[in-house]
Amino acid sequence: MDCVCVLQNVTGARPEDMHILGHSLGSHVAGYAGERLKHLGRITGLDPAEPYFQNTDKRVRLDETDALFVDVIHSDAASFYSTNLGLGMSQACGHVDYYPNGGEKQPGCEKGPVTHIVENGLYLGFREFVACNHMRAYHLFHDSINSQCPFQAYRCASQDDFKAGRCLPCSGQGCGIMGMHADEVKPPRGTVGVKYFFNTGDLPPYCRYHYKVTVTLAKTSTSQQERGKLYAKITGTSGQSEEVQLTPDNVYFNPGEIYTYVATSKHRVGDITNVAVRFDHDSELLNVFSWNVLGLRHPTLFVDRIQVFKPDEATP
Repeated sequence: MDCVCVLQNVTGARPEDMHILGHSLGSHVAGYAGERLKHLGRITGLDPAEPYFQNTDKRVRLDETDALFVDVIHSDAASFYSTNLGLGMSQACGHVDYYPNGGEKQPGCEKGPVTHIVENGLYLGFREFVACNHMRAYHLFHDSINSQCPFQAYRCASQDDFKAGRCLPCSGQGCGIMGMHADEVKPPRGTVGVKYFFNTGDLPPYCRYHYKVTVTLAKTSTSQQERGKLYAKITGTSGQSEEVQLTPDNVYFNPGEIYTYVATSKHRVGDITNVAVRFDHDSELLNVFSWNVLGLRHPTLFVDRIQVFKPDEATP
């Protein structure tokens, strides 16, 4: 706060032009500064600390009244009072709140201590092992500063709705931009607690382009319920995505039903020309009829139709 006051007095800078960032406890400290300065332009909360702050009075924690625009990134939002020991808040506390990968478990953070130390050195590697999810918020913000990929996020009620593809594609006020450029897309005046969801990679650059993939299974005389994982690779006029796993784990597929997923790519593929879907069968141990003994069964999914929605577009 003193630094902002000095800049005001020496250079004539306005509080409206100031942007304060804070990580963990620093997010709430930034909120205290904004509360006292009045008319502060922007506060970015990077995984605001949960213990003793979540669900408390606004005077105690970061909230949307602390600046003209408050954007928050939640990366370790599992409950602190659980086996997950999440250090960050899950409570929405800004004008806009971003939940990368659901806001709790970040890809790449499941690595063991040796891998973290090899990749980051002894000191940083140990920190990453202990608080990888919590630290991912500021890594994402740093990555967003000069990223050519826009870190587009999708307005959604929950992570489950997002994973089911119910919030893609976006139009109008349906999308936000996480990170440095979040102020380019602001909700209407008076709107607070807008939640955005998106997926990232496990290593920088973290940004990904999102595609909604809808698979309609055919119902034939020989089709039957199958269990396994589904993968997709999207090819377009500008390139090809890596093969991505659409299902979180082994799931059951029923003939004639429609399944919708969110696929991601490091690169924008352009106009889509081809979609390759692969089914990896997995038999159920207690169901002998699902076993593929001696190759006598040939578990197959019969696909009737595949639709892929490109980023920023409302038609397949």
